[in-house]
This record gives sequence, structure tokens and C-alpha cells, in this order.
Amino acid sequence: MPILNKPTRNHVYFVHWKHREQFADETFNTIKSFCTKYPKYNEKVLDKYFKGKKRNYEDDNAIISRTRSSYKPAETATTPTFPDWMFWEFPYEKIDWIKAYRTIIQRVIERGEYADWEKLLQYYGYPKVSNTIRNEILYLPSHIIEKVCTYFDFNKNDLLCYIRKQSMPKHWI
Repeated sequence: MPILNKPTRNHVYFVHWKHREQFADETFNTIKSFCTKYPKYNEKVLDKYFKGKKRNYEDDNAIISRTRSSYKPAETATTPTFPDWMFWEFPYEKIDWIKAYRTIIQRVIERGEYADWEKLLQYYGYPKVSNTIRNEILYLPSHIIEKVCTYFDFNKNDLLCYIRKQSMPKHWI
């Protein structure tokens, strides 16, 4: 049983910000996730643009490139071991560590200790983990957002999960 039951994508959107020093490069799985984080950009316009044969979009602020995705951990990286209870609903020995990276990173960040975070960084690498946390994870509890921002030296507004949380209506009581 695979952890993620989504259609496989063979491309990602790589964004290079022209006027940024910190986090000048970001990666997004979909145009929708990019436009959610940066509402200045229109999802329909960019989606239509990339459905053609064009691979790059450029404006005054950014260069957006549609790139084939291919992630493989380093040859020397050994599969990390985490407590079974983090993945209680999945058969642990059948987890596909490459395809299910988003779920694995979210679970370990949410439920693990700093030592577990280090194992994630050793296996996936800092760029993959930080990009996933900033641009692909849709929900993290507030106290975990604080820990992530401290540990990775992020600003809350760099996290897609924080931006989404701010835009969600809250109960009036």
C-alpha cells in the first residue's frame, strides 16, 4: 500500500527570485501551490502558459521554469529508521522513501525530535527538506511552525502552511 495515492508528476516548477538574497531559489510541485503562496501571480494564466511548449516564464521579479523532476538520495545515504508509531497506518517496511518524501518529512517534523530531524537532513539533504517544509507541506500546528522557524532560521511568512493558516476563517467564539 503506497503512502501517497496521487498521480505521479514528472515535473516541478523552479522559481528563481531576481532580487532576493535569502531563499532566492524555490521549488513547487504545482502552479497552484506557487500561486497560493504568492497570490500576485494568477494560477490560470501560468497554467495556460506552461500547458504550451514553453518552459520558462519571466517577469521583473522572478524566473519560473518548468523542469523535469528527478530526486534520488545520495548513494551513500542509508534509509533512516524512525519509530513505527510515526507511520502507524502504513506498513513500515513497504514505505517508498523517495515517492512519499512529503508525508515522511511532515510526519517527522510534526512528531519527531531534533535527532529525527537530523536523520531527515542526512537522507534527503537540506535543500529538499527545507523546500518541502516551505512550499509543499500544507499544515503544521502553530507550535511546530515556531520550532521549524527557529531550527531552520525561516520567517513564518516563508511557510506555505502558515500562509494558508492565516487565510483560513476562524470560529468567531
